[in-house]
Amino acid sequence: MPDFHLSKKQIIQEIIKCGKDPVHFIDNYTKIAHPIEGLIPFKTYDFQAQLLTDFNDYRFNLILKARQLGISTIVAAYIAWMMIFHRDKNILVMATKFSTATNLVKKVKHMIKNLPEWINIAEVTIDNRASFELSNGSQIKASSTSGDAG
Repeated sequence: MPDFHLSKKQIIQEIIKCGKDPVHFIDNYTKIAHPIEGLIPFKTYDFQAQLLTDFNDYRFNLILKARQLGISTIVAAYIAWMMIFHRDKNILVMATKFSTATNLVKKVKHMIKNLPEWINIAEVTIDNRASFELSNGSQIKASSTSGDAG
């Protein structure tokens, strides 16, 4: 939805709709970095949309998956949605290697920074390589798995 055609009332309605529905937000406003085509819109597959529903409906989720299904990308998009539309969320990304965890934080930050200006209702206030914080109090931090992680 191009933002230059929206009235102030439509923008408010769209922000409310995005806040209630992560699939709508991701399909319409989130962009991802494609290795060949550059920045492209993120369009969820049916199984990714179902995963987002499960994230909202269930506190714990186990995912048995193959490689290259876009699970880390959909998780990054869900984190971006959660950080923007929910105040004071603390997200800890843990992985066996610190570089893997920071890579997911980088994806989230990239998605947030490439949102239309009118929908990005929380701006980045603290910005580091392995963490960042938004003006609404939500924050994300990368960590490697260790005895004291988390």
